Amino acid sequence: MEVEKFFRPVAYQLLQPRFVANRLNIRLILCIISTFLLLSACEATNNEETLKPEKDLENPIAVKDNDEIPEFLIDSHEQIEKVYGWLDSSTILYASKLDESDSLQLMSWNFKTQEKLVFYLPTDDIVDVSISPDHSYVLVRLAPLANKAIIEVLNHDGTKAFSASVPSIELAYEWNIHDPGVLFLSSFFEDWSFRTYIVNTKEQKIEAIEFPQPFVKWGSKEELLYLDWNEDEPNLKAPLMKKNLYTKQWESIMLDVIYFSRTAHTLMTIQDQSENYDKATYSFFNDENKLISSFSAPHLKNYSNWLIPYFDMREESSQFISFIPEKAANVGQYAGGFSLQVFNWKTEKEEVILTKTKNEPISCSPNGNWCLYGNQFEKIINLNNKTVKHLFRINGQ
Repeated sequence: MEVEKFFRPVAYQLLQPRFVANRLNIRLILCIISTFLLLSACEATNNEETLKPEKDLENPIAVKDNDEIPEFLIDSHEQIEKVYGWLDSSTILYASKLDESDSLQLMSWNFKTQEKLVFYLPTDDIVDVSISPDHSYVLVRLAPLANKAIIEVLNHDGTKAFSASVPSIELAYEWNIHDPGVLFLSSFFEDWSFRTYIVNTKEQKIEAIEFPQPFVKWGSKEELLYLDWNEDEPNLKAPLMKKNLYTKQWESIMLDVIYFSRTAHTLMTIQDQSENYDKATYSFFNDENKLISSFSAPHLKNYSNWLIPYFDMREESSQFISFIPEKAANVGQYAGGFSLQVFNWKTEKEEVILTKTKNEPISCSPNGNWCLYGNQFEKIINLNNKTVKHLFRINGQ
């Protein structure tokens, strides 16, 4: 639907949350996403959950390790809904159907061997899919009702590992990078309040907990990091806090943080420069919160928030892959492009991959050779030769 094509990139960007805001801004975020959900429901039917090979793949092409990926490798007869990410360094998970009368299904596709499998057949409308950082689990969010969500956690082969339902109009979740199969889950309601849970796939349980903020990152197996936004005093930055789930002990890590992210052993923070508000400082810290390195980039901002360009972090190669604006400006007035750059936080080496391009979602393969790119991950970037190809056509183009 045309409405769906409009709302999908907006909802994706706001939910990350790539627009950094205090808790008052959650109302605007959820309002937009809720409208999107009402207008973009897809059809689905009951089907068995088995891995089945896709038949009649037209002209399969074997792709060698060092070969480039030809354009439009995903079968042109399929109607692609969205690519969701990497199951491994050469296997992509995506949602599609063969024609309008079919139900949506999740497919896995290995672009080297051209093997294509039915990964999962949903029983209700698919709202979102999230692959765990270690690629061992896949969370599928279903929406049987407007005020209810079902999460189904699947194993790497598409078999069901755990399922639970929670009342909500919107969900946010964060995989535990130190304990595979564990998630922090936030459930939002119509009055903009929220409730938080811990989902443990291995122990087959979901447990409600009290937590002060709905958006978090895992700092360790038992500790959560969060920005402590003050809802009574709207601000563009907040202190970065750490809290233990079980002892309830907390501490302040640093002040005046705009945004942060975390890999298994590296913390990344974004702060503005007190002497130059047009510049943001990206800093990288080790497990002892000691500074490893940093770099500066132009800021894009408006009155209520900062625009955080899309990025990915690769712990194995110490690479931060991010879009960088050409200059500082107001978000609504910025007409320039972005460059895609790679920064190694251990060697401090910087490399430009693309120039004059768009700031759109990006997700890189575990081996760091490829990145999915675009609002539907419809493109793929070869980081080695710095080229971009399309995986599937949009609107028949």
